[in-house]
Amino acid sequence: MAKEDDRPVQGQLVEGAGQLEGRLNEEFIEWLKKWGGLVLLGVAAVAGLYAGYQYLEREKAKANDASWMSFNAAATAQRPETLVQIAGEAAKGTAVGIVSPLVAADIHLAASRTGIPIGEKLDQSGKLPEGKAFLTDEQRASERDKAEALYRQALSASNTTFGQAPLAISALTGLAAIAEDRSKNDEAKGFYQQAIDRATAAKFDDLAKALQARKDSVDQLGKVTLISADKLPGAVVNPVTVPMGNFMGTTTTGQQIQIPQPGAVPAVVPAPDATPAPAPAPTPAPGEQPKP
Repeated sequence: MAKEDDRPVQGQLVEGAGQLEGRLNEEFIEWLKKWGGLVLLGVAAVAGLYAGYQYLEREKAKANDASWMSFNAAATAQRPETLVQIAGEAAKGTAVGIVSPLVAADIHLAASRTGIPIGEKLDQSGKLPEGKAFLTDEQRASERDKAEALYRQALSASNTTFGQAPLAISALTGLAAIAEDRSKNDEAKGFYQQAIDRATAAKFDDLAKALQARKDSVDQLGKVTLISADKLPGAVVNPVTVPMGNFMGTTTTGQQIQIPQPGAVPAVVPAPDATPAPAPAPTPAPGEQPKP
């Protein structure tokens, strides 16, 4: 025999239901009185933390924007010291903290290769402004050392993420270029191989091929010696000039014109007279006809 189901049917009145509901409401009110304040404080604390987080993120974005503006100004003005300062003040892991030493290193490397002091430019004749001189061999070596230190700084600041892979590769190729300038071919190949590994891991296949080609050509590079301005030969006082030869031309009227060396008046050669046509041979007069 089935057990009788004593559960209330929908719409059926249950004795004491109102008292149970009232007791539950009273317990909830008592719980709110006891713990409601703490709950509200917790909610307020969470809301405050979220608002604070949003504020910090906005301030961080403003600081990052300011760093990039400072970076652009320093890079345009070719000020590697300012770029190094910007990198030190940038937040750890940010791109500006890596790009700044990279650009500063490029500036030092260019100075070491060209011998032109940082911030100076050559005029149209290839000379520096008055009072300025090309860098000595010792000064170029010092610029090279500064570039190496900054490339290493940028490399250590970068991580293995996809977004920072190009920055790490740039630092490695910069170190390879310095090794090439020092004729340390094996060291240059090692840096190129690290760059190839980074490019391959990031799926930069074309870049990896270009780096491999660069690595393969290291042994073919010769040492280039830059000559400073004071070692260049002086200006030629009496330059040697080669006179132009005489040329002959024909005008549209048939006259021949001679083009001499510069400064002379071209002589006009008259055209030869036309050869007279031969006179026609005389026709003999017909003889008299004999009379019949």
